This record gives sequence, structure tokens and C-alpha cells, in this order.
Amino acid sequence: MNRKVREEYISLLRCALWGGDFPPVSHPAGVLRLAHGQKTEPLIADVLQRGAYPLPEKAAEELMKRLLATQRLNTELDGEGEAILQEWAADDISGIILKGQGLARCYPRPRLRVCGDIDLWVPEKDYDKACELLLKRERSLGEVRIVDEGDKHLCIKRDYVVIEVHRRALILRSQDLLWQQIERDGLAGRGPIPEDNFNALFIFLHAWEHFCGDGIGLRQLCDWALFLHSRAGALDWGLLRSRLEALRLLKPWQVFGALAVDGLGLPADEMPFYDARFRRLGLYVLRMILQEGNFGKARPVKQKRSGRSTAGKKVHTALSLPVRAVRIFPVFPGVAFRFLGRGLKEGFRKLFKGH
Repeated sequence: MNRKVREEYISLLRCALWGGDFPPVSHPAGVLRLAHGQKTEPLIADVLQRGAYPLPEKAAEELMKRLLATQRLNTELDGEGEAILQEWAADDISGIILKGQGLARCYPRPRLRVCGDIDLWVPEKDYDKACELLLKRERSLGEVRIVDEGDKHLCIKRDYVVIEVHRRALILRSQDLLWQQIERDGLAGRGPIPEDNFNALFIFLHAWEHFCGDGIGLRQLCDWALFLHSRAGALDWGLLRSRLEALRLLKPWQVFGALAVDGLGLPADEMPFYDARFRRLGLYVLRMILQEGNFGKARPVKQKRSGRSTAGKKVHTALSLPVRAVRIFPVFPGVAFRFLGRGLKEGFRKLFKGH
């Protein structure tokens, strides 16, 4: 990756998040490609347009179309989520918006956040009824496909709308009993968004879980940084620290916190437990994320799978796992070993079982 493109992208992203003077840009096309892979293209495109940066006419027209499409989709998904919550409320079901659409309001321009699915949570006792009502509603609007159904959630898709109904916001591989109590404290009886101290931890954990899997895009860390900025002075730092220490996640929080402060520009006094000693590690993780892309889609292993047989793709993926483990090791050695063991086991299981 061109270092200059990376630096210009981060400068533009910081301008989009916090305002300030428009930075100089000499590689707008490269910056936009990087932004697309990090799920932040509308934010970057908006700054490029407001700063009157020169773009080829055709590229500028295509960019404007994508900007308008993102804004329309955000508006439609907001309306869809609100309508579902209202229908549930009419049946005495208290739903909560998780992540995504609930965090867009923290952005300076909420309609420019790249949207995905609509994540909703309901209490366990109401889960079956909530799913029944949701399916009835969505089927009245069009053809519905059940994408996934498991212990954690139901995921359905209708046209471009993807909705997940959660009875668990997150399932941790370790310390899950403790996390279940944190979920009950942060979600039960709340609405339409989670309690602030829960949300600060949950947004981080969601990003952390993806980082420990295939990888994440910077959009998730922008969500976290802007949420913390919007709640500056309102969080219970003592409660947060006790939970992080109990979950044994204080160091990952501080590494990601250094990334948010020293990389994305969040004021240091708004990041709980910011420690400048983690600056080098935070920027190392930032470079990893920029190189890997959202869900690791920019990693060579993802890009070199085409043209291979099914078995060849699986072998290629399995053999690539040590590479990512080695990259994670300098920052989180324990995660690197767990990632390698879990990934190799799953990869070879799929290979030899043929699925």
C-alpha cells in the first residue's frame, strides 16, 4: 500500500470525523479505493466534495450517485427500524437498536455512515413472539429469506433490507456468564438504545471479536470513537475498568484506545484509560486494518482464491492462517496462538469433511 495514500486517507477521515481545515491530497482515487475497503467511502467522498478536490468528471458523477444512495438507504433503514420497534411496542415488547443505525446519530453527518443490517435486541421471554411479528410484517412487504437462525439471533433478508433479531447481543467464548450479567444490566428495561456504559463496552467488544476473526474495517472504530466523544463526561470509568479487568480485556481496550486517539484523532481525555505507552501498538494495529480491509477482504489470501478448486481454496485459506497469527503476535500473543489453533482446526475440519 502506498504510504502517501494511507496518510492522506487518515487525514481526510479525521477531517470527516472532527472537522477542521481540508488537508492536501494528491492521490484522491487511491484514497477513495482505500476508503471503500474500510467502509468509510461516503465520509471521504463528502470531504473531497466540500473541499473542492479535483476529480475526473465521470468519477465525480459516480461518487455523487453512491453518496445519494447511502443517504437514501440510511433514511429507509431508520424508518424500517422505527416501524418494527413501534409494532413490537404495541404488543408490549421492548426492543432495542444495537450498533449500526443506533450509532449513526453520533456522526457529524449521520446519513453518511455506511449502513449494513438492522440489529435489534429483545428480552429472551419475548424473542419468539418478536420473531413471529417481524416475519409477518416483512412477508407482507415482499419475499423474505431466512439467512441464519441460531442460539444468538434470527437473520432475515427482504430485498436490500437485512434484519437481525437478537436474544443475545454477543456470546463470548470465555467469561460468558459474566457477560450475560452485563447484558442484562445494560439492556433489560432500556430503549430504544442501550445504556451508555454497556454500549461503550459492547461496541468495543464487537470490534475486538471481528479483529480476532477475519478482521475489521475502520468504520467500526469510527463508531466507537464517535460514541465515546458523544458521551464524554457521562460514562462511569470505574465501572468500565472493573468490567474490562474482569473480562481480561483492559490491554486490548488500551491498544484500540491508542489507535482511536493517535490514529483517528479522538481527544485523549475522552478515551477512558488512554495510555500513551500503547501508541506504537495502536498504530501498528491501524496499519494492519488498513492493509487487511473490512473482514480481511484486502488480504492476499482473500484475493488469490479465485480460479482455485474448492479444495484448493480451503487449503490456501488454512495455510494462510499462520501469516495472520504472526502479524497479530507482537501485539496480542495469546490471541495469535488461539487464532492459529482455532483457525487451523476449523480449516482442516472443513477440508477433510468436504464442507
